[in-house]
Amino acid sequence: MLRAVLTRMVATLRRGSGEGGRAGAPAPRSFDRILRAADALRDGHDYAAAAIAYAQAVAIQPGRTDLRVQLGNMLKDSGAYAEAEATYRAALAAEPHDHDIYLQLAHTLKRQGRRAEALAAYRRAVALNPACAEAVGELAAAGEPGAQLAAFEAQLRGHGAEALMQISAELSAMRQRLDQLGAALPEPAGWAAFPIAQYGTFRALFDLPPPPPCAGRIAVTLHADQQPLTVLYQQIAAMRAQSHADWRLSVHASEPAPQEIVARAAATDPRITWHADDLPDAQGATWRWALGQGAVPHPQALAWLAYASSLGPADAFMCDEAFVRFEGDRMAYTAADLRALPDYDSWQHVPSGGDCLAVRADSTAPLAELLRRGAVGHIPLPLIYRDAALRPPAMLPAPRALGTVSTETIAVVIPTLDSPEDVAVMAESLRRLAHQPARLSVIVVATEGTSPAIQARLAELANAQLSLRSAAAPFNWSQVNNQAIAAADSDIVVCANDDMRMLTQGWDDRLRALLARPDIGAVGVKLLYEDNTLQHAGMLLGWQGGTIHDGLYEPADAPGPGQRWQVPRQVGAVTGAFLATRRAVFLELGGFDAEQLPVGFSDVDYALKLRATGLKVLWTPDITLYHHESKTRGLDHLDPSRQARDAAERAVMRARWGAAMDFDPGVNPTWHDASLPFRLIAPVSTAKLTRYIAASASGNPWRVTRQA
Repeated sequence: MLRAVLTRMVATLRRGSGEGGRAGAPAPRSFDRILRAADALRDGHDYAAAAIAYAQAVAIQPGRTDLRVQLGNMLKDSGAYAEAEATYRAALAAEPHDHDIYLQLAHTLKRQGRRAEALAAYRRAVALNPACAEAVGELAAAGEPGAQLAAFEAQLRGHGAEALMQISAELSAMRQRLDQLGAALPEPAGWAAFPIAQYGTFRALFDLPPPPPCAGRIAVTLHADQQPLTVLYQQIAAMRAQSHADWRLSVHASEPAPQEIVARAAATDPRITWHADDLPDAQGATWRWALGQGAVPHPQALAWLAYASSLGPADAFMCDEAFVRFEGDRMAYTAADLRALPDYDSWQHVPSGGDCLAVRADSTAPLAELLRRGAVGHIPLPLIYRDAALRPPAMLPAPRALGTVSTETIAVVIPTLDSPEDVAVMAESLRRLAHQPARLSVIVVATEGTSPAIQARLAELANAQLSLRSAAAPFNWSQVNNQAIAAADSDIVVCANDDMRMLTQGWDDRLRALLARPDIGAVGVKLLYEDNTLQHAGMLLGWQGGTIHDGLYEPADAPGPGQRWQVPRQVGAVTGAFLATRRAVFLELGGFDAEQLPVGFSDVDYALKLRATGLKVLWTPDITLYHHESKTRGLDHLDPSRQARDAAERAVMRARWGAAMDFDPGVNPTWHDASLPFRLIAPVSTAKLTRYIAASASGNPWRVTRQA
C-alpha cells in the first residue's frame, strides 16, 4: 500500500514539475511544519514516512531541487528504487551539473543490479567533481583500474597511505618474528592493498619474506654464453647472496669473456664451477634448478625452494617472476607474472614458466608427465627477476585439436517459468551449431506457476528433439534437474538456463571429447553478457568469504593473469547455468541436493562432490554462450525471501565443506579480494604462503573432504 502511495505521488510530482513555487520563494507556515516533520522522520530513520512528507513539500515548492533530492534519498532508503530513480532524474533535469545527484542516482541503479548504468553515473559524478571520493571509491571497488590507480595516487599525495604502509611494513616484519614463536595474529600487512599497476611501489615497500630454514643441497645451472655479461655478474652475485648457503652453481661457458668471469668467481668460492663441455649431474644435491636467460634469483629463492620441498611430495616447483628496470646502478621493480597453480590443461596450450622450474634431482619424468600427475607445486613468490627488456611476449594459445570424437548422446535440461521465446532461441542455437544434432535432445521443464498460455506455447515448440515436462512443485532448481536427468536416456547431460544462446560451432563434439577423459567430472563454459564482457570463466571459492565468477565484467577477449581466461583449466566450481557431466557419474553421486540446496548452491556442491572423489572440474573457453544473467529468477539481492534462502544455503555449504569454501588453489594468494578478482595485490604472511604451498605440493590440491 505504501509503495503504491509513493508511486502515485512521484508520478504526480513528475507531471507537475514545471508548476508551483520557485526556489527562494517565501514558504508558508504549513510548509515549514511539513519540512520539519520530514526532517524529523528522516533523522528517526522512518524513511517511507519521510518520503511522503518530502513529497508534500516538493508539491508545495517543486522548484526546490534540494527537496527533490531528499525525496529521492528517502525513496531509495525505503526500497522504492524505481520511484527514487525517477525523482533523481527529474532533479537532474533542473541541475544537470550536480555531481551529488549523479552519485545518488548511481547508488540507486547499483541497488537495482543495473551495473553498467550505475558505473556510467559514477563516472559522470567523477567527471563533474574529480574530488568526489565516494564515486571514485565505488568505481575502484567495482574493479575499474583507472579509478583504483587514482584512489591509490590520491592517498599517496595525501600521505595517508604512506604512514599506513610504513606501519604495515613494520608490523609485517614483527609478524615474521612472531611466526617463529607460533603466535596467531591477524595479518597486518594485508591492510595495504595496491593496484597491480603499482607493483613497483608495492615491492619497494614489501620485499619477499624469509621462510623458516630447511636443509637440502640445491644444484643450480646456467649457460653463460646465453647471458649478457652484465646479467652474468648479477647472477653470480645473487647466488653468493642466497640466505640458503647449501648450493652448487655449475656454469657452462665456452666463450673467453664469460669463462674469465666465472673462473674469477670460482677462485674465491668453491661452490661455483665452470665447464666448457656438458654440465655435471646434480652432485649429491636433492634439487636442481636451471636458470633461464636473464633470470636472476632473489636472495630468498633457494631458501623458499628448500622450505617448499619440506611441505609436500611434489617432484617439481614452479615460482612467479618479477621484472625490473635499471637506471644506472639502481634497480626498480616494474611488473610481475603472478602465476596460478600449474595446470596440465593450461600448459598444453600455453607452455610457460619453464625457466622458473626446479625439479627433484632424482626425477627423470618430463614436465608434461609431472603436470599430468599433479606433481608440480607452486611457490607464489617472484623468486627470480629479469630485465623488463628481456620479458618474453605473451604467447597465444595453441590450436586445440579435438582428436577422435565419440557419438555419445547429449541431453540438455532447460527449466523455464515464463520464457518460451528464450527457450526457442536457446534450443535452436544448440541444434543449429551442433555437429551431431541427431544425437542431441533438449528437455524443457515448465516449473510450477507457468501459465496455461505459456505451456501451450512451449507445447508448440516440442518436436522429436525437444520434449516438454512439467514440474508440479514450488520452484526447486535441484529437483527439476534431478528428475529430468534421471528420466533422460543419454550418456552426457547438460544443465542449462533458458536465457542463453550458443555461439560455438561443434560445441557438442567438444563436450564429448572432454568428458571422454576419465579424469574430468564436469565441464563449464565461457559465458558472456550481451555487451561482450565476461560473465563466467569458472568460479572462485573464498573470494570475500563467498564465491564469485572468475573474469567478471572483463572484455571477452581479455587474456587475464597467465591467460587464464583464454585456456582450459581446472577450477573450483562452474555455474549451473551451463554445466555438463556424465549422467552415470551424476546419478552415482546422488545428483543435486534438492532438500537443503534447492536453488543457489547445488552447482558448487556438485563440483565439490566431484573434487572429493578426485575428479576434475574443468572450465573451457572453447564453448561460448551469451547469457542474460538472472533474467529468469530476477535479482536475489532485491528480494528478502531470496536473501534468507541464500543465507540458509550458505550455512549448509559452510557446515558441509568447511575450509574448502575458503580456499581456491587456482588463485595466487598475493591477489587481494577487496575488489573484483585480479585487480589488487597485498603482502602475504608466511602462514598463508605455507598453507598454499603445502596444498599445491600435495599431489592433488583440488581434492576436498566433506565435513558433514
